[in-house]
Amino acid sequence: MTPAGILTALPAEARTLLGRQPLRGLPIDTVLPCGPHRLIVCGMGPERAGAGAEALVRAGARSLVSWGCAGAIDPVLRPGTLVLPARVIGESGTYTTDPGWRGRIASAVGSREPVDAGPLLCGRAVLLERRARQDARDRTGASAIDMESAAVGATALEAGVPFLVVRAVADPATHDLPDFLPAVTDPYGRPRLGRLARELLSEPSALAGLLTLQRAFARALATLRAVAATAQRELGEPS
Repeated sequence: MTPAGILTALPAEARTLLGRQPLRGLPIDTVLPCGPHRLIVCGMGPERAGAGAEALVRAGARSLVSWGCAGAIDPVLRPGTLVLPARVIGESGTYTTDPGWRGRIASAVGSREPVDAGPLLCGRAVLLERRARQDARDRTGASAIDMESAAVGATALEAGVPFLVVRAVADPATHDLPDFLPAVTDPYGRPRLGRLARELLSEPSALAGLLTLQRAFARALATLRAVAATAQRELGEPS
């Protein structure tokens, strides 16, 4: 098995690969062993993802995987849907994932999980409003959006190594997200509890939306755990 370098933005996403881990204390911005592979938790955003992908290449990764959650911009996609895009659309270009590798992951998962292979759009911010997601869908034809995969694709292209994206939908395109959401979490998805409490005191109706988002995120993590259990061998076998 050829070791892969796997990048996640959030510790919760990394734990879907690592299995039992302490709830606190998972190292961040550090290349970690993950079975035969290497893993880094880099935080959200393209700059952090680029730095994390470069660290994996320096550590000897012969392929790169962008692993974690994505937001739906196609209204058909539901929380938990597995996203295996053939193309990643970034600000500086479009990056193609390895077709044979992607096909082996899809075959290993089989009928266990719904799979979408539409393009993945990469942005610099979470699209909070339904209208913004629809505009992105109309403009690009993408199915889902994240903030890290294009940077991983760019690093893979520069290093001459295969590239794969494995993402699960963590929020649907049909719901608005609270506008304060980016301010109440840090780059690693950890809540800023004081700020969150203040926002909910001033906007208590937002609690229902946050609970819905939490359930959707849990569905996405369940999908990632299932893929990790089912397709562990295929993660290290690019064409």
